[in-house]
This record gives sequence, structure tokens and C-alpha cells, in this order.
Amino acid sequence: MKNFKKLILVLVFSFVFESTFSQEVESLATLVENSKEASQFYIGLQNTELIKTLQSEGPYTVFAPSNNAFEKLDSATTAELLDPRNKKRFSSILKFHIIKGNYDLNDITQEINKGDGQFRIRTLNGDKLIFSIVEGNVNVSTERGGRAIVNISGSNAKNGVVHSIDTLFMP
Repeated sequence: MKNFKKLILVLVFSFVFESTFSQEVESLATLVENSKEASQFYIGLQNTELIKTLQSEGPYTVFAPSNNAFEKLDSATTAELLDPRNKKRFSSILKFHIIKGNYDLNDITQEINKGDGQFRIRTLNGDKLIFSIVEGNVNVSTERGGRAIVNISGSNAKNGVVHSIDTLFMP
């Protein structure tokens, strides 16, 4: 009887744990909104109305610059980007961090291996991101020389996945 109670307790705990942590978040917008590390990116998405894209069906893969990435900008650049008159430019910058399709880190690694050490894909603003593996890390770079490391990977939503990177790419 004692073992039976333990078994029931383990089964109930397993069910509660799995149902609590295995559910996907409704949208990429919700994931970014709830991320303490991407709050600046979220503000940018709201200001440029790109948040609507991340609420749509997708799927999309987002490479969200961390708050530290935004802090690397000088104050004049930050002010310029947040100026409502520069909404179109800021939108283009943020679109540089979003690709169509659902690519988790495993998918990206497979594409790198298929592509002789690189995986190239077009972003929503039309520029390309180039992925490679350097010293065991997945790196992403731009054709214009920007480079970032994927810091946190694979937060899933029903309409895609969000990865955190340490750089804000400027097209």
C-alpha cells in the first residue's frame, strides 16, 4: 500500500511537471515580451509594429539581440532609432534579426554541415545571415561584417523559435 501511494504521487507529479513545462507559448511575441534578456528588442518591436509579425502564424525564427547588445550602442544612435521619424529604419534593423521558417539549433547545425561549414539564409529585410560553428559555438554573421554568438537557443512558441544573440546587427 505504501509503494502504491508513492507510485501515485510520482505519477501525479510527473503529469503536473510535464503539462506545466512542455506547453508551447502561444506566440513569439509573448516569448520576447516575457524575456528579461530581450526587453529592449521587445520595445523596438512594439515601436515599429513588428510585434504584429511575431503574433502572426509564421513560422519565424528570431535572433533577439540581448539587452547587452543594445547597451553597446552609443546614446546618439539609440536616440535616433527610437525617434518616431526613423521608424522605417529601425524596422529594417529589427527585420535583420528575423527569418522565415522554424530553425532550432539542431536544424541550423545540420544546415551548416550540409553547406560545407556555412548556412546562409535571407532575413525579412532581404539581407543574409551566415551561420557557422566556431570553437563549438554557433556563430551568426552578416555580409556586412557583423558577428554574433548565439547565447541562448531554442525557446519555442507555436509560430516559431527565439534565439538570443549578443549583437544588434545594423544593415
